[in-house]
Amino acid sequence: MSLGWEWVEYRESPTPGAYCVKRKGDTMYLSQSQRDAGCRWRFHDPKAFHRFKGRSNYCYTYG
Repeated sequence: MSLGWEWVEYRESPTPGAYCVKRKGDTMYLSQSQRDAGCRWRFHDPKAFHRFKGRSNYCYTYG
């Protein structure tokens, strides 16, 4: 079941993947576990996890 959009954005460089935009021009690459933790924090759901759908970021949960 989809919970909605993530707060990160997909970028091709320096490494393809999800990046958290912290401040203007400052980004941080997010690992799979960090993306999953972000979904759990944002939606207050301990089962939430992150997946890409193309270049879009989605949070999902079991249920």
